[in-house]
Amino acid sequence: MQPPAHRPPTPEQLEHWRVSSLEHELFFANLDLILDHERDILSCDEYFFCRPAFTHYGVYSNSHINVGTLLLGWRHGILIDTCRGVLGPRKEHYVCGGKAYVYRFGGLLSRTGWGGFCSACRGSEFFWDGTLTWLRWDFAASSNRQFKDRVTEVEEYEGRNFSFGPVSLVPAIKTRKVTRSLVEVLSVGDLMNELISKTIRPATPRDKSLLTDFLIVEHGEKEEREMIKVIRNQNA
Repeated sequence: MQPPAHRPPTPEQLEHWRVSSLEHELFFANLDLILDHERDILSCDEYFFCRPAFTHYGVYSNSHINVGTLLLGWRHGILIDTCRGVLGPRKEHYVCGGKAYVYRFGGLLSRTGWGGFCSACRGSEFFWDGTLTWLRWDFAASSNRQFKDRVTEVEEYEGRNFSFGPVSLVPAIKTRKVTRSLVEVLSVGDLMNELISKTIRPATPRDKSLLTDFLIVEHGEKEEREMIKVIRNQNA
């Protein structure tokens, strides 16, 4: 019996992979710039909810990781690991050991691991190691539940139902789920353009922000706000 033929990727999958590759290259080529503007990104809803195509956890398409969540995870070490990339000639190979910025993790069943970008060797690889997978999973999922850039509502509309009476289709009020965006979510390209050109957007006013949980920290005469409720839950 011949094994089933491999199903070719759909046009949508090919487009997603293309965009993911381009965004990955652009994002990590400017990683230092992103880290330098951490405070700007965490205080602006449009920046925080930027959703790179190459980030995800598990195997579900909607389990994305926002740029703001990445920065919080990197700052507090939940999404930081050690690069295990092998470098050097064949007879003198050694493990890199650099600082890896994790941006995806999880897998099918027990096949868990993580993918990260190394600031030392500038490589991006996936390693089969599930030591911190569930901690990272809870962190990313908690962030997505806590900070939402869209809502799903039930909407009524006029439709028709089948009937066995004289008229086969009769008017009826039906319902459907509609997803509505709460904020303008920037693409990775737009985010990079604004950071590079230094046209930084002002912080979102607190009374209008979707990032509702803050810890106020006093730094001398300067008061800063930091979104750490998700982090505090992990360290409790």
